[in-house]
Amino acid sequence: MSLQIFLNEGVRGFWSSEGYSERRFEFSFSAELYPTLEKVKRFLLELLSGMQGVLERLSQSDLSQEKILQRRNFEQKDSVDMITQVSRTDCANSFPLTTNQPGNFSGRRAELPSAVSQCSLQLRPALAKIQVFFPELLRVMQEILGEPIRICLSGENFLARWDFKLKEIAIGKAHFNRRPDWYSFQDILFEMQNACYTDLFAQLKKDAPTLSCPAYVRRVEKIEWSTCKLTCARINSLPEEEFSREANEFLTSYVEDFELHYLHQQTSGHSFKIADRYCCIEGVKDVTSYQGTWKRPFGRDDRSRKVLYELLVLHLKILRSGEGEGKLRKSIQIIESYVEDKWAEDVLVNLKWFSEKFEASPHFSDPKVPLYKPDRDKLELLGIFD
Repeated sequence: MSLQIFLNEGVRGFWSSEGYSERRFEFSFSAELYPTLEKVKRFLLELLSGMQGVLERLSQSDLSQEKILQRRNFEQKDSVDMITQVSRTDCANSFPLTTNQPGNFSGRRAELPSAVSQCSLQLRPALAKIQVFFPELLRVMQEILGEPIRICLSGENFLARWDFKLKEIAIGKAHFNRRPDWYSFQDILFEMQNACYTDLFAQLKKDAPTLSCPAYVRRVEKIEWSTCKLTCARINSLPEEEFSREANEFLTSYVEDFELHYLHQQTSGHSFKIADRYCCIEGVKDVTSYQGTWKRPFGRDDRSRKVLYELLVLHLKILRSGEGEGKLRKSIQIIESYVEDKWAEDVLVNLKWFSEKFEASPHFSDPKVPLYKPDRDKLELLGIFD
């Protein structure tokens, strides 16, 4: 079935610069939509009623054919620019205007930048924001790679990654579905900077057979730390009304100091995943299990690793927002009550060791948020002499 709404007669479904006194709009509906047809019709009539006043003023003006064409071209360009002006409120609400129609406020889809050949529809709002605020990153990335990249969602179990062989940024679909869309903006921004380091990653993979597993992991983490710092700085440079500093997920790490950042990445499990990739590289010789660089080493599945990670998350929250100190102290007290268990002793030894490194770091402002500073008497009372 078909609904036709006429303003005189003329072209169908779009604005014509030729004979703009004649216009016709035609809309088609399937049978399933019939119950809501009257509501749709009323909406369209109200919309067209508002447009009619504008069209009548145009009819009375002395705009030349050339000016009308110029106006149409400008409006088309402006609509593409406009779709990227997403406010902080839109970010917090997961881009509600663009979730189902990425990059589309006016019925037209924003064109992809030349640096990107394909992009999943769900990720286009994030890409559009990068186009507006960081066009130089897209330009540099294209110059380095010499070809456009693809951005896609993947069904595999990971957060996000840059594949320099496929020239592809992939975001894990499960990861994407769990988090607001503005996280995808940060994920893509991070992986685009990783793409700019493709030569470094490629050379490191080539050198892997000459490196131990810990040396390889550390070098990968060092490159990605540089990416983390640059991405964090880019996000912090955005206007507050566009992106809240509190939403910057790269502040959930000790991004200011590589040594602390690397230790944190080990507790999160990220370093262990890099170690897995090392073991898959042809020709590598180090087959020993990766255990990191903490004072008391731990494995991927050790309880001490997971508990340490949770404590560092609390410490970072205090460091960035000033909140959660009571919860951290209570958590440490609970661990102290289990000190006879090896995992708890390992956690307390590592926590004290990390706290000393943190307080010695020149990269954090004073006063520094203390993490764990037990005196010697308390350590002896707990039976810890390491």
